[in-house]
Amino acid sequence: IAWLTQYYSSCNDVTAKSVTLGMVVCNWVVILSVCITVLCVF
Repeated sequence: IAWLTQYYSSCNDVTAKSVTLGMVVCNWVVILSVCITVLCVF
């Protein structure tokens, strides 16, 4: 995340920015849903 905040603002490619942001958001959504599922099941 520290790397992302450092290089995100200096990157000029809008497509790369949106793809990176989408991947990070998607990753966090998956992690959160796994955690919620584990908490609900156990």
